[in-house]
Amino acid sequence: MTVSTSANRASYSGNGATVAFSFPYYFLSSSHLVVNRRVTSSGADTVLVETTDYTVSGAGASAGGTVTLNSAPTSAQSLTIYRDPPRTQLTDLVENDPLPAEEVEKAYDKLTMLVQRLSDRMDRTLRQPDGDTSAISAFPNSVTRASKYLTFDASGNPETINSVTAVSAVAANSANINTLAAISSTLVSVAAISANVVTVAGLSASIATVAGLSANLATVAAISANVNSVATISANVTSVAAISAAIASVNAISAAILAVSAGGYLQGGVTSNLTVGYTATAYNAGTISTGTYTVTPANGNLQRYVNNGAHSIAAHSAGDYTVIVQMTNSASAGAVTTSSFTKVRGDTLSTTNGDDFLLVVSKINGFTLLDKVTLQ
Repeated sequence: MTVSTSANRASYSGNGATVAFSFPYYFLSSSHLVVNRRVTSSGADTVLVETTDYTVSGAGASAGGTVTLNSAPTSAQSLTIYRDPPRTQLTDLVENDPLPAEEVEKAYDKLTMLVQRLSDRMDRTLRQPDGDTSAISAFPNSVTRASKYLTFDASGNPETINSVTAVSAVAANSANINTLAAISSTLVSVAAISANVVTVAGLSASIATVAGLSANLATVAAISANVNSVATISANVTSVAAISAAIASVNAISAAILAVSAGGYLQGGVTSNLTVGYTATAYNAGTISTGTYTVTPANGNLQRYVNNGAHSIAAHSAGDYTVIVQMTNSASAGAVTTSSFTKVRGDTLSTTNGDDFLLVVSKINGFTLLDKVTLQ
């Protein structure tokens, strides 16, 4: 008998009534069939046992046979029947005896079924495309990959990054991360005056006292030029002689003191609410028609450009940062590819004229992330 089809599995949905299910493919023995019942919602599988859970008819028939269950699968269950012959060869040909054609053909049939089963299992695995010029390297050993995430390096070879514990810790802190992301431009501004922030933090007690004099500070702020002049002759200002050192430090950060006066500046060591926003002018990178647009934080945390042709977008290699880029498609917009990112996720970038997108580029500790959001 011939094995005329490469199909070797059949799947059904339960309805609570049907118990007989066709397996319309040639099989040599009922023991060569595997009957798997799955709970659709959870994916939990149960391999049923012949005689205990079902019976089989039709073994050896070219048209296949029927699997009859003792109880019908419910509508919340599915059934998969597939051929899985044992990896054995039991045909024993005796030298000089007449050739038993039927037995030889059955052996060939079983060998073909085994090949089909192996092919079926290979089709259900992660595989390297035949078009790759070279084979991928071996997976990292069990010690190296334990509790890690599997990724691929620039050559497409497997590697591991980030422990599961570290990623879980970041995920547990997602609310705080989202809060910081929402004020990223403010954090950049504060980072630029970090030395002054450290100085002010060291004067937290004095700042708290000054904050209680906000009305007087408002008056002083209105004559800040004169206060600066007085600061150069502090020895003669007897009313503030006791805090002359503090006044000298405050003079260096007068703009920050003005913000404290208005109640809209975050203070080190003092609990307060941020009640004002901050604006910035986005850096205009112009029109990109080809090549690579490298998102450089030195150009600012808000950037924009026009997609006028196929090009690539890449992250700047130095420092840690977050930059938001607005991209607008022109009539000549081309496909946008990515380069050097650890992770790329989000919406598909179209080439439709007039479509707009936000590209959020983040880099921290050597890892880069590109989030793509369509604005249509």
